[in-house]
Amino acid sequence: MELNPDPLPKSDLIGFQFDQLIPHPKYYFDDGNFIFIVESTKFRLYKGLLARQSAVMAGMFAMPEPVGTPSASNFEMMVDGVVTVQLQDSANDFACLLDFLFAINTPPYPPTPPPFEDLVSVLRLSRKYMFDEARERALWHLFETLPSSLDDFIDNPSLTMFTGIRAAQVVSMAREFELSEFIPLALYAIAAYNWKPTELGAADQVFSALPPPDRARVIVGRNAMYAEALRIASSMHEHGMVGGSCNNPITLARVCAKGKPSHLWMNPTEALQEFLRNPMRQLVIRKNCEFHALCKSCVESLRTRMGLDLEELYAKLPDIFQLRSDTEPNDTCIEGMM
Repeated sequence: MELNPDPLPKSDLIGFQFDQLIPHPKYYFDDGNFIFIVESTKFRLYKGLLARQSAVMAGMFAMPEPVGTPSASNFEMMVDGVVTVQLQDSANDFACLLDFLFAINTPPYPPTPPPFEDLVSVLRLSRKYMFDEARERALWHLFETLPSSLDDFIDNPSLTMFTGIRAAQVVSMAREFELSEFIPLALYAIAAYNWKPTELGAADQVFSALPPPDRARVIVGRNAMYAEALRIASSMHEHGMVGGSCNNPITLARVCAKGKPSHLWMNPTEALQEFLRNPMRQLVIRKNCEFHALCKSCVESLRTRMGLDLEELYAKLPDIFQLRSDTEPNDTCIEGMM
C-alpha cells in the first residue's frame, strides 16, 4: 500500500530524454498540477481529485514540494514545470484506473461493463494505492458479469462468458485478488468442455493461462466429476440404469415411458455420455424439459430429483476440485490431460 514519493531520478529514465516522454492522449491536462510518469507515458493530473479518493495519494501530495524553478540541478524533480513522480506500474493499468476515477456518472443504468482486462487493471492498482471506491465498482462489474453462485449458473448453464481462455484468466484473477467465489465454476467450465482433437492448441493455451496448481485441479476434478455424474446417473430411470416402470396413461394409446430410455432420447447413448461429461448443464436443461413421454407425476418427480442433484453437485465443487484448503492437489500429473 506504499507509494514511493521520491523525486524522479535521472537514472530511472536511462535511454530517452524528458522531452521524449509521451503525453497520454486522454489524461494529460495542461492545467494539471502533478505528473506521473508510467513507463514512457506522462499523465498530468489534479492532486485534489486523486487525494480525495486515495489515502496513499493524499499522503504523497502532503509532502513538501521542491523549491525553485526547473534547472539543470533540479530538473530531475520536475517535468513540464510540474512536480513529477515515476510509478513502477503498467501505463495501460494506470489509464484503466483513471477511466474509473474520471468516469461521468450518466445513463445507461446499469452501466455497460468494461472489458475484463480493464477490470483486472483497476483491481490491481486500486488495491495498491487504496482507491477503495474504484475497487468496489470494479468488483460490482465482475460479480454482475461472471458466475459465482448456483443461481448464476442456472441463468447461464452453458457458461457462455467463458470463451477462449477467459475461464483460466478468471481463475488467475481470483487467485491474485483472493476472490475465491469465482474459482469453482471457472474450473468446472474448463473441466466440462468437450475438447476436440482439432482444439489441442486452444487447450494448451487455456492450461498455460492457469496457475500451475489449478492445472492439476482441472484434471483431478474432471475425473472426480465424472465419478459423481456416474453415481447420479446410476439412479436415473431415464437412462435405464435402475429398474422401475409406470403404467399411468398419457393418451388413450400410450402409457408413461418411465424406465424406457429409447422413448425419451433420440440417441440414449449420446444422452448418457453428455450427462457424464457436463452433468450440471444437463441437470439444468433437463429440469426444464417437457418429457412428453412421461406422465405428469413422473415428470414432477424427475424435476424435483434433478433440482436436488444439481444443488448437491454444485455444493461438492470445492471438494471435486480440491479447493477446501491451500494444499496442492494430490495428483499433480497433467500429462495426457486431453
